[in-house]
Amino acid sequence: MALAPKVIMTWFFTLLFLILLALRLDQNTKWNWFIIFLPLWIFDFLVLCIQLLRIITHIRTGHDRHLEMTMSTKIFFVIGIGLKLLFQVLLCVRLEYKHDLALFYVFIPLWVMLLFGSVRLTPWLVKQT
Repeated sequence: MALAPKVIMTWFFTLLFLILLALRLDQNTKWNWFIIFLPLWIFDFLVLCIQLLRIITHIRTGHDRHLEMTMSTKIFFVIGIGLKLLFQVLLCVRLEYKHDLALFYVFIPLWVMLLFGSVRLTPWLVKQT
């Protein structure tokens, strides 16, 4: 997939999410929070499918013809998308059902994702200096 369609798709889903979020926060609608986050989930699902196809292609051919990414990098992306989706689902549960879930538990997937990201980027940053 070329760069322009990816950028347009990203902007479209982000804009749609922000419009739905603004409508919900202004209390113009009483929609469920799961509906508000639906554009982000659709986008994440598409990104996850593309990444899984690249992993399957890498396994079948032994290399990725589009990008010079290692298998560990691709698996890291899939784990990151999964943690992001888990964070979004827990956030929706917290927002929809008010106080049934502590914020500490909601943010655990986000903290783990940030921790893995910082561990993954540290060697690259050290090499750049």
